[in-house]
Amino acid sequence: MHFYLRLLRSYLENKRGGEVLSVTQSATLIGIEAILVSVEVEVSCKLPAINIVGLPDNAVKESRERIRVAIQQCGFQLPNRRITVNLAPADVRKEGAAFDLPIAIGILKSTGQLETKRDGEYLLLGELSLSGGLRPITGALSVGILARKLGKRGVILPRQNVLEISCVSEIEVIGADSLVEAAAFLAGEKELHPDQGGVSRVLEFPLRKRSDLDLNQVISQAHAKRALEIAAAGGHHLLLIGSPGCGKTMLAERLPTILPSLTVEEMLETSQIYSALGMLTPDVPLVMERPFCAPHHTVTKCGLIGGGQVPKPGSASLAHNGVLFLDELGEFDRPFIDALRQPMESGKIVISRLRYSYSFPAKFQLIAAMNPCLCGYLLGGPKECSCSLPEIRQYKSRVSGPILDRIDLRVELPPVALDELTRGTAGEPSAVIRERVEEARLILLKEGMPIHRRELLRRCAPSVLSLLKAYHQKLHFSARGYQSLFSIAQTIAALERESAMREDHLLEAMQYRSPVVERLGEAA
Repeated sequence: MHFYLRLLRSYLENKRGGEVLSVTQSATLIGIEAILVSVEVEVSCKLPAINIVGLPDNAVKESRERIRVAIQQCGFQLPNRRITVNLAPADVRKEGAAFDLPIAIGILKSTGQLETKRDGEYLLLGELSLSGGLRPITGALSVGILARKLGKRGVILPRQNVLEISCVSEIEVIGADSLVEAAAFLAGEKELHPDQGGVSRVLEFPLRKRSDLDLNQVISQAHAKRALEIAAAGGHHLLLIGSPGCGKTMLAERLPTILPSLTVEEMLETSQIYSALGMLTPDVPLVMERPFCAPHHTVTKCGLIGGGQVPKPGSASLAHNGVLFLDELGEFDRPFIDALRQPMESGKIVISRLRYSYSFPAKFQLIAAMNPCLCGYLLGGPKECSCSLPEIRQYKSRVSGPILDRIDLRVELPPVALDELTRGTAGEPSAVIRERVEEARLILLKEGMPIHRRELLRRCAPSVLSLLKAYHQKLHFSARGYQSLFSIAQTIAALERESAMREDHLLEAMQYRSPVVERLGEAA
């Protein structure tokens, strides 16, 4: 009996004090995917304080002071009561300062300073400055995709993030400059014109040319250029081996210039990764060119693959739909290189933790470059090789067999003489090669590549099969190498505008599947 009397007295006291519970909706990132977060705010007649619960990180906890000052600077009143903020679901860690705006709006609603029902139709995000202005956030593109998936009317966020999210169709993107402006829109006192997104909006963005690189800037190395063209047409991984200064890095850096342009879907996929890391700006609101990531060989495993206390994408994911270039492959730690084996096959990286599993897309094209030995002159050059046979074998062992088996094309680059640099021909420009690559990809797409081995065997002529059998008896390559050899030959056929491979296509493919690294010890 006494319990119910105390409960009734507490209820009446709270009613006299104006206790109100309000709910606004926001989002947080798990990896690069956004999930819905309900921001519940309660104001009660207890000792003054602002408490935030629901697994907030330090940036969220510190929002108490930012929100307190921002509300007062904007002309609103902060009640001298206890404010409790719950970020639900409570078992998901919340990070970042994007909850400032929804928490502030929730406080204004709970204290009766803002009357609106429109906030349930929008997801709210934004970091508050002490003056009440809104600062840009990370992961806005993922939030826009979530809003469309949930059937929300739109998203209210800082104006600096509008271009980034405007490519998402079927939602309204409301950009606000301050807490006052967002509150006035929710109250219906001010109209903010929404940015209607969609594919047409993406195509309006100006294409930013990254550099003036062109493949005709590389003198000589015709064999390597041919391998680069095959790699671009078929999406094959490529290993370049040669002495210092023979053009390995120059060739790798120019691969994106002959790759087909990104599709709209690929733009959104890639931009979502960069958005989650805060790498998109109002000047570059969308990734419109194929990425080219070249981490240094001193990179950590988290920096290359992704991870950390709160897992984030690494260079392998930043190269999604683009090129991952590992220069001086032999200088990378072997476990780091071996960690790329699974994403090279599956196109994604899965990082498992005790309570969560994070999946990052990583469909990259690997281009690696390495010297043949420690001094670099085993295959020729201006100096003689000074490495002993054990040193050469030790250097060769830094790259494991399973990684080499996953690299389709392996090319030796001879040293370039001074006469070739001064008199050599430049070759075709990237634009001409890109046209052939795009046409070959259309042929491969029509053929349904990659084709299963059984289907390839059925399509091959008997002469091609006998040639393949003789090659296999000599080198004894794996089933993966078997499939890779067929894929290279099919790509070569597509570059010649043919759908069926011939013997000469297979012979050329064999040149690129030869065990280059295994022969380095014999060259000593």
